[in-house]
Amino acid sequence: MKNCNIGNLSLYGLFAMTKKEMPVDTDVKVRFKPPEKIAKAFTVNSKVVWSRKDRDGKFLGLGVEFIDVTKENQQAIAEYVKIIKKERDERR
Repeated sequence: MKNCNIGNLSLYGLFAMTKKEMPVDTDVKVRFKPPEKIAKAFTVNSKVVWSRKDRDGKFLGLGVEFIDVTKENQQAIAEYVKIIKKERDERR
């Protein structure tokens, strides 16, 4: 999975808006590039847990679950989620 947009991010996984379909249970590596004040770029082992199509059958993206996340990376993800939430709330 390369250069896809994230539609939703949590401590446990994400929704990847990608055109590349993958079967459920496919192992993937997710590379994060959070703001440098949070952490340096890092990679998290992950697994595809579901895929989504619209009513017309157009593929929309994948649900990905993080596995084997270090405490340091989990903290970086948590901080990144806080920043995203704050920015979203400020736009409202």
